[in-house]
Amino acid sequence: MEIRSYIGILWRRKWVIVATAIVTVTVVVIGMLIMTPVYAASAMLRVLTPSGGTSDWIEYNTMYAERLTNTYAKIATTRPVLQELAQRLGLDQLPKIEVETLADTELLLITAEATDPTLARDAANGLAEILLEQYELARVREGMPANMLSVVEPAIAPKTPSRPRKMLNLALACMVGLGGGTGLAFAFEILDTTLHTAKQIETTTGLSALGKIPSARRRRAGFFNGNSPQAEAFRHLRTKVFALDTETPFRTLLVTSAEPREGKSTIVANLASAIAQSGRRVVVVDGDMRLPTLHKVFDLPNEIGLSTVLQEEVPLDEALQSSDIPGVWVLTSGPPTPNAAELLALPPMRASVEQLAQQFDIVLLDAPSILTVTDAALLALVADGVILVVARAQAREEAVQAACQQLSDIKARSIGVVVNRAKPDSTYAYYRHRPRWRS
Repeated sequence: MEIRSYIGILWRRKWVIVATAIVTVTVVVIGMLIMTPVYAASAMLRVLTPSGGTSDWIEYNTMYAERLTNTYAKIATTRPVLQELAQRLGLDQLPKIEVETLADTELLLITAEATDPTLARDAANGLAEILLEQYELARVREGMPANMLSVVEPAIAPKTPSRPRKMLNLALACMVGLGGGTGLAFAFEILDTTLHTAKQIETTTGLSALGKIPSARRRRAGFFNGNSPQAEAFRHLRTKVFALDTETPFRTLLVTSAEPREGKSTIVANLASAIAQSGRRVVVVDGDMRLPTLHKVFDLPNEIGLSTVLQEEVPLDEALQSSDIPGVWVLTSGPPTPNAAELLALPPMRASVEQLAQQFDIVLLDAPSILTVTDAALLALVADGVILVVARAQAREEAVQAACQQLSDIKARSIGVVVNRAKPDSTYAYYRHRPRWRS
């Protein structure tokens, strides 16, 4: 996978990453708010090494001071000493106390942690005072040198808590949240079979993209403004379609999709308009006699149409209607019928398409989604070519593959795919906003 693909996944799943980071930081913040602040105070003692004498004597004194430091570090945490400290502080339970020797030094560090900063200070200084008293008693009894143990730095009451470490915790929460969100983003990408890019759609279908229709903020099917990026995309689609019919001209084209609500009826209507603008006569046939749409797009009545023609209630010429777009005629679906598949399989359907192909330059058949009903497969048998509409960020890989397989099984001539709701192309905006030449 290329770096651009990784970046595309991260951008596509950015809200997963952001949401995960926000949740992680929120949990950490709530935890820090609930947590009782803990304050740490430290007192530092020094064990002096006697000076003077020979080198052997100095080495002995150094070893003696090291043993003495370790000894008092152990004495500080013995039960009698801690009980004495608790009695002096008037406590039943002492705060947490740690005593450690600092490597390669003569220093002894006493650290007390408590929810009260004053208590932490008093505990550290109190333990240091007890150790000094213990040393004085031992010096008197054993004749040890004076002033070998002294306080270098007494503990002071801290102004800020040592736990929780807010900035560090927040920084770690951000890192963990972003890392976890990135992992979730890739996990969702693996589990999600939605086709998010035109490249994915081309790879899945094995067909080249005839057109990429940018997404637009509209909820109903309709026509796009002639100066819009969508209208320009349909002009590109028109050019691509007619560039393919050099060997075998396409007189009848079927437009379908794998599943409903992928915008195929809007594609058919706007492609018909673009073709008519090039001077060709176009007829649009609504082949969906179950849930018709095109009569709404062209704002035409639907009392008669394809269903009435196939049932031989009215002749084909009487069912045709001219639209408000010059050069575009429409054969609406007619009243919905429960036996649509049977009607499409009858010889009158093929005869009607052939008659339309003789009267017009091109016939566009708007078929139902191919995986929903068998109507699209029946219509594909009378069409010169099939265009598959795939809605980006909506169509599922398995559905599109199944649609392509069905078209292949009936030996339909799939000429390409139209990517609907594609990402807008910035190049069109460049030309759209360029200033016009002045004479």
